[in-house]
Amino acid sequence: METYSVPELFDDSTYDILKCEGVTIVGYHQNEEIEKVNTRLSHNLVVFVLSGRKEVLGERQNMSVNAGEGFFLSKGNYLLSEKFGEQQDYRSYLFFFSDDFAHQFSRSHPKLSKQTTASNSDFSTFPADDKIQTYFKSLAPYLSDSPLADSPHLAKLKIQELFLLLLNSNNNASFKQFLQQLTTKPAHQLREVMNAHYNEDLSLKQLAFLTDCSLSTFKRRFKKEFNTTPAKWIKQKRLEEAKFRLRSGRQNVSEICLEVGFENLSHFVQSFKARYDITPKQFQLEHTDT
Repeated sequence: METYSVPELFDDSTYDILKCEGVTIVGYHQNEEIEKVNTRLSHNLVVFVLSGRKEVLGERQNMSVNAGEGFFLSKGNYLLSEKFGEQQDYRSYLFFFSDDFAHQFSRSHPKLSKQTTASNSDFSTFPADDKIQTYFKSLAPYLSDSPLADSPHLAKLKIQELFLLLLNSNNNASFKQFLQQLTTKPAHQLREVMNAHYNEDLSLKQLAFLTDCSLSTFKRRFKKEFNTTPAKWIKQKRLEEAKFRLRSGRQNVSEICLEVGFENLSHFVQSFKARYDITPKQFQLEHTDT
């Protein structure tokens, strides 16, 4: 399964780019939908979706971002999908920046000196307000064969402008938190990744990628952590979640089957009965909370 490293991927591309040391700005477009592509970010990233929808699967959570919204991603491994909107394409602005650039910016702005509450989130979304939209309009000419595009300082100035706008937006707390966590992001946690994604249709290679290790290392770490195989653990976790949901009585068996990760109802019923010696429907009738 191929892995794409960005922003290096754009070095020899035909996309409109502004670049200087530690910073890359890309006017990105895609004419084909993509699904759960292995993507390794060597830089941190701010994205604004202009058209279509971006889907991100990270270590601990998933996110779907529509046109008119933006989001932050710290460097690391992600599974990325791009879906079309009404215009039958996907377009976005990508702002890549290094840890050093983020630290320099933080040190020069007093608003970032006060620590905010820590977050376990891989990423955060926010709307593109009127000031951000105006900023996009000012950026577009520089990404369209402008003679200024080769200026070594332009990319840095434009991303600093964006950061200042985000610091003074209604979403400034989220952006402060994002910048501050770049120096304190915890190491990849196998248990957190598995608890976040056991109900997803992901291969072991994709799960290994999210934990930033090879498939063989992933299996070895998994055996040490859980004392079982990934397939057995995932199946058991899905059945436990199904059992919990069946007790609530708020969903029917078919809905629960799909939401906990089973591909078809017959396999779910068979697995549930083999584990608990009762069918899901019978269990729900006998154990629904009242």
